[in-house]
Amino acid sequence: MKVYRIPVTWETFGVMEIEANSIEEAIKLADKDETPYPSIDGNVDGSLEVNFELIEHLNPGEKIKTEPLKEELKCPKCGKSLHKTLNDGLWCPNMCFLSEYHLWEAMQKAGIKKG
Repeated sequence: MKVYRIPVTWETFGVMEIEANSIEEAIKLADKDETPYPSIDGNVDGSLEVNFELIEHLNPGEKIKTEPLKEELKCPKCGKSLHKTLNDGLWCPNMCFLSEYHLWEAMQKAGIKKG
């Protein structure tokens, strides 16, 4: 079995203790880049994401054909499962729409949210 390097990002959370004259000033101080990060209290559930743009760079010689969707989305026209690629974006395997934008419009009209 081969080992692959998969880059991921996720959100963590912590609490800063900021000395200030008002809550607004404390928020501004907390939001500055030079303010040290707080210790990590935990991870935000559901925030883990694969960085598909870096996978091929970290795994030379490997090519990804399709990015799996987090949730299965169906084409509003034919009902087939949609696919997502780095170059083409979201698309129907039956090519029901001329572009991702046209597909997105049809999904909006059908009340389907893009995941």
